[in-house]
Amino acid sequence: MDGQKTFHHPDVGTTTLSYQSMQIEGSTGQRLGVFTAEPGTQDYEAIGLLDDMAEHRSERSAVEPTG
Repeated sequence: MDGQKTFHHPDVGTTTLSYQSMQIEGSTGQRLGVFTAEPGTQDYEAIGLLDDMAEHRSERSAVEPTG
């Protein structure tokens, strides 16, 4: 199964990604989905920005004390 899905993210706005979905062999009703964006598009840039934001949040949480 394949196609496109549109998402809205509060930090990067609306993105449309292509997807492929495959049934996992030996499972009942479980599927693996992969979403991609075409390089050079605004969607691709938005996904890169989200990746950078997640990395920075992870770095911050690693050094900030909790409690």
